[in-house]
Amino acid sequence: MNWYNAHPRKIHFDMHSPKRIKDIGKGFDAKAYGDQVKNSGADAVVVFAKCAYGYTYFDNNFLPMHPGLIRKDLFGDIRTALLDKDIETIAYFSTSSQTIEMETLHPEWIAQDIEGEFIHHEMDSEIAMVCMNSDYWQKAFIPMIRQIVEKYGISGIWMDGYYQLLNKTCYCERCRKDYGHPIPVEKDDPNWRSYYHYVHKKINHILQTIKNEVIEVNPKCCIGGDWIGSVMWGDVVPHAIDFFSCDVPGRNGSFNTAYASSAWSWRSLPMDVYSERMYWWQDFNTRPVSSVIRDQAITIASGGIWMIGDVIAPYAMKIDSEKSRFYKMVFDSLERLYKETREGRSTAEIAVLLSVEDTRNYGDHWNVQESKHKGMYSAIVEAGFPAHSLFESDLKEHLKYYNVLAISEAQFLSVDAIKAIKAFVAVGGKLLIVGSIPAVLDPECYVDDNVVLDRSDFESLTGTKWFGRYEKDVSFFDVRGTLMSDLWGEGMFKLPESVSGKAVKSGPNGAKVLCHMTKVGSSFQIGASVPGELSEDVAFSVNSYGKGTVMFAAQPLSSNAWENGHVGSYHAIQSLIKALLVEPEYSLIGPSNAQVFLMRGCKDTYTIVSHQQPAQKAAFRQMMRPSTTTGCKLRIKGRIVKAVDSLTGTELTSDFLDGYTTILVPEYTLFATIGVERCKA
Repeated sequence: MNWYNAHPRKIHFDMHSPKRIKDIGKGFDAKAYGDQVKNSGADAVVVFAKCAYGYTYFDNNFLPMHPGLIRKDLFGDIRTALLDKDIETIAYFSTSSQTIEMETLHPEWIAQDIEGEFIHHEMDSEIAMVCMNSDYWQKAFIPMIRQIVEKYGISGIWMDGYYQLLNKTCYCERCRKDYGHPIPVEKDDPNWRSYYHYVHKKINHILQTIKNEVIEVNPKCCIGGDWIGSVMWGDVVPHAIDFFSCDVPGRNGSFNTAYASSAWSWRSLPMDVYSERMYWWQDFNTRPVSSVIRDQAITIASGGIWMIGDVIAPYAMKIDSEKSRFYKMVFDSLERLYKETREGRSTAEIAVLLSVEDTRNYGDHWNVQESKHKGMYSAIVEAGFPAHSLFESDLKEHLKYYNVLAISEAQFLSVDAIKAIKAFVAVGGKLLIVGSIPAVLDPECYVDDNVVLDRSDFESLTGTKWFGRYEKDVSFFDVRGTLMSDLWGEGMFKLPESVSGKAVKSGPNGAKVLCHMTKVGSSFQIGASVPGELSEDVAFSVNSYGKGTVMFAAQPLSSNAWENGHVGSYHAIQSLIKALLVEPEYSLIGPSNAQVFLMRGCKDTYTIVSHQQPAQKAAFRQMMRPSTTTGCKLRIKGRIVKAVDSLTGTELTSDFLDGYTTILVPEYTLFATIGVERCKA
């Protein structure tokens, strides 16, 4: 266990302060500050050393201190106050931003847009963005981090804003020369994928250099940062980081927490997906504490640890006693769950593939294309199955631990990825491909007129032939009278379903067609698209490959499900998943507003957590008094010795039928935890 994991109850205080803020630290009272943190139950605090405005809060030799500081070593004073209470300090650094003055003092540090103008933060023009190829890193940022570790003996560095290097493309001469190709400009340029692989390598190199400097001073010091190695990156996890961490908005908090955890829970590093006391960093209204407890329960049920986010006024530097009480309630409410989930490993049978190839392929400026992945992931968990998210770089080593791999609307996949996928299916693995027949392309290949996109590997897997895409942004399917009707079940009426987005135009080439596509007909309703004639193109198909099975859906079901909330698309994905996972190891039966997590060890610990189904189009009001969930059943393959409600110690009754044990989940409000002892094989 590394230092970060050994201090599981953390609070993150945000304090980004523009130049105009005066009297910073004036109201700081060391004893009162330490007492309130201690009263909350926290054992570590993230404290600002450098904010997004580029200013620092400790005396250093490299970057300017905030001109409004009353206490010249505010960071050091906070560090001392926390040490007096046996509470650890984690230093916060905003990485890729600088003061606006640096445009004059160090113009070579600042990123430039396509017109050669300096790039600013999209929310505040007082923040200048740094070029990743400048010597800012070597001359200022990295030696400053070394200095703070040497000076204060801290054991943790928490870095924010590396994703800005992905979202704010620099077109300066250094970057153009270093990349070696024309840097993409247009939104649909296929070379964004190549460019982002290049950027990831640059960021990973910076991180590794920081790590080398830090451990030379303090070998036990852990480094990590916001969203690094996460679902928003979809690339190789940097070797330099010692923990995973990210903040998710309170809106859709339970889903986003589970989604972020899905890429980390099965890895060996500590993780926290932190919940804000507020609705977001620009909305200081207090969320119902029950919603924060629920979101943190998901992280802990996935094997993670606590992190609560909040803001602190820079001039007052005081922690309100009500806030302290709020934090304590979150920590205390989940203490038992934390103890129950410390042993074992997060386990799932389904993996969802994430890739830089298709999460960042439409230009810069907060350009993560998450809809396709979120739609797939939400369909799976609402069907009662847990799922993990894997990156392409994970497939070779880790795909063998799963029964099903789901690929959603991927445009490109690497040569290494297709090798791992074909090997997985050949020995009996199950594959679901939705919304595309991907082309195979090496990650750093620059696409020009000489590059031919090769889809033959995925055509072979799916048993279909690629003929391009439909021109219209909508298509239909109708399962009545088709083989897909048998998979559809009785829970949904069998009527034509529309799917927004451009569908794949494909024909069978060895695959069994489950359902053909329905063309768009002549509209009889103002502005509406209506189903027309049946086409010869595949909507759903199944193919045998080696000992495995491949199911294919030609329409972009996942993004349609997420963006439009169409239940038909959700149900189609769930029907295909259930057809592939005929005998699941375990599943949750009952309402779709719950999700299940398993930590498998000497004792299996199942946690069922309330799942607030996502709202894509509009904000929703969070529940002040969450309702009690009833009617959930846990279905586990094989016989069990005993099932116990881990929160009360009550032994639960179970039934065994047709090779499965069914356990009635006790009524719960936010979460329930069940410990299961399995029969020895």
